[in-house]
Amino acid sequence: MKFLLSRLVLSLFLAFGALPAHSMDASAAKYILTISTPKTVDHDALLYAFNMKMLQSLPKTTYATKTVWTDGDTQFDGVLLVDLLAVIGADPKIVTAWAVNDYMAEFVPEEFGWNAALVAYAMNGQTMQLRDKGPLWIVFP
Repeated sequence: MKFLLSRLVLSLFLAFGALPAHSMDASAAKYILTISTPKTVDHDALLYAFNMKMLQSLPKTTYATKTVWTDGDTQFDGVLLVDLLAVIGADPKIVTAWAVNDYMAEFVPEEFGWNAALVAYAMNGQTMQLRDKGPLWIVFP
């Protein structure tokens, strides 16, 4: 089963809990992350939405790493991708991530580093803004 991750433009707050699409209200613009599953022969497509408060309520992981977009070691705080997918009961074969600017990357669970993939919501202790490539990054140590 293929799961799709995409970031929405706005990041406001919502109560804890992943919401199936049919439960989402008119404030959906508050979400910064959606996870959708494709429709299959056996299952309807599902949409789960998260915002910053929800992501921050999940088990937090922090590590420092170097990236081509930052100078030196940079500390990232966030939730492990495997923990996030466990919240919705997902065990995907492929994860495709889309950014607001249409950047796309695919991740396969068998790849090196899969268990350490971090959906980061803070860099050096500060939430990331859209104008600074935020509000979320997927990083690896």
